[in-house]
Amino acid sequence: MEKYYDEKGVGKLTKEDWTNVDFTDIEKSIQDKKKNTLEYNNVSGSELWDKEEGNSKAKARIRNIIVFNEDERDDIELEFSFDDTLYKEFLKTDGDIDALTSGKKVKASIHNCNENASFYKITYKKMLNLNLE
Repeated sequence: MEKYYDEKGVGKLTKEDWTNVDFTDIEKSIQDKKKNTLEYNNVSGSELWDKEEGNSKAKARIRNIIVFNEDERDDIELEFSFDDTLYKEFLKTDGDIDALTSGKKVKASIHNCNENASFYKITYKKMLNLNLE
């Protein structure tokens, strides 16, 4: 149900009196769910490999990105684009990485990425049901 309806709609439709829910409420729940979905478009920057975590819609939001640093640079810049405006207060990072929002993009600077493999994480979490990593 969570796939088609927002949280309010799921709450109304899982109660015993779900048959009494107005169709307009169901329609509004469907529209609100569509509005609250943030879609990842692509990443640009260095040589990289970008793969989804899985085939489902939820797993597709989690990206596994390998950045190749053949030039052995200390800092690497990446830019992630999405289909809607992003806000900095919902953005979190883990590791030696700086990330800023700019319109529909996240601009990330990875630091100290000389010769060893390093792991970094950027999370954008706006609502309880939306988590992009």
